[in-house]
Amino acid sequence: MKAIVTTKKDLSATFFEQHEWDVYLYDELSGHDSNYDVVYLRDPFNDQAMLPRAKEYVENALKTFHFSKSIDNITTYEQIESFEDKYRQYMLYSDYMPNTFLPSNGTFCNGKHLAKKRISQRAKDIYFSEANFDDSYIIQDLMDIQEELRVYAIFGNPVEQATIKTSKSPGSKVKVVGKRQLTEKEKDICKKIAVLSGLDFIGIDLAVLKNGELKLIEVNRSPQFKRFVGMYGELPLSEILNI
Repeated sequence: MKAIVTTKKDLSATFFEQHEWDVYLYDELSGHDSNYDVVYLRDPFNDQAMLPRAKEYVENALKTFHFSKSIDNITTYEQIESFEDKYRQYMLYSDYMPNTFLPSNGTFCNGKHLAKKRISQRAKDIYFSEANFDDSYIIQDLMDIQEELRVYAIFGNPVEQATIKTSKSPGSKVKVVGKRQLTEKEKDICKKIAVLSGLDFIGIDLAVLKNGELKLIEVNRSPQFKRFVGMYGELPLSEILNI
């Protein structure tokens, strides 16, 4: 038996349900006490309204479910928070990411930098002009991006098919605009990132710069993949769906 716990029953959660996973919501766990072979605690930060109680929700889920394995070997809330913290990601992936620093350690320059919330989702809380940022934000060098890819990696191995995204810009939303196969160079860097993460299932946002360089934007521990499945079908992700 397998279960997924999430903030809302979106299409990605529905795909797990179609593969015989039970789906639970973090804020509707009272009264459950269940044994499972596998439990997948999805990102508790996807719903901003739930953010103040994220720790409470995750700790309740860990008490509620008894399992042989958790996806990503999650056993504490702090592990999830650490994986999703963009500054801690930079500490881990600094060889692959643009220069990143905390506001307390440097100065934001308009036209040179962008600022992001350290913990946020779905490309929210990104700023391109100077403001009063505290250390709940990171500041990054702007990149001259030609193409942005979403790459999925399962148990350390990147899926060779990728979706193409529009980069975040002031006043815009990120959209999936196409698909393509990864190059050998792209597969190699995604493999290194996936192995370094130590996670079972991740979404890698990879920037292809106009000068040909590849840069990691961020790693998502609980990636949405409904658009990917719409383009490629479920087969490329079957290893995680059918674990």
